[in-house]
Amino acid sequence: MFAKRPLLLYLVLLALAILALANGLTVAQTLQSWNWLDVLGYVPSPIYKLFEGVFFMLLFIGCGMMLWARQPIAPILNGVSFAVYLVWSWIDRLLITVNPSPLSSHLFAAGVSLALFLLVEFSLYLLAPYMHQPSHDAEKDEEDGRSEPGS
Repeated sequence: MFAKRPLLLYLVLLALAILALANGLTVAQTLQSWNWLDVLGYVPSPIYKLFEGVFFMLLFIGCGMMLWARQPIAPILNGVSFAVYLVWSWIDRLLITVNPSPLSSHLFAAGVSLALFLLVEFSLYLLAPYMHQPSHDAEKDEEDGRSEPGS
């Protein structure tokens, strides 16, 4: 029997739900303000924000579902997904969108992002033992020459 889901799993799932909700709200706001964004000349384009929001919303929903099902690959997938999200948000913030503020004004935000990234990665590392592991009983039975438990 597998251990009960730890509190840390629920906290990570809550964080994933908040990220998915924030990206979903970005999609809804982009659709609602599409004409205004188009008239004001939003750079790069409203379609960019729409696709970005949909992609990350679906990514975090999928990550949350895999983590809830305690798939063995879930901590790695969540770690990579969060890293991609963090890197893309900084690329978007510094290179893609028009941002007149100097790079020195982003140092505190970069420090907070790094701290959150390390917290999430360490949390996922601690959750790895609670994921379902492949059963070694079936492999042992095949080595003994038994194919089914009843035979």
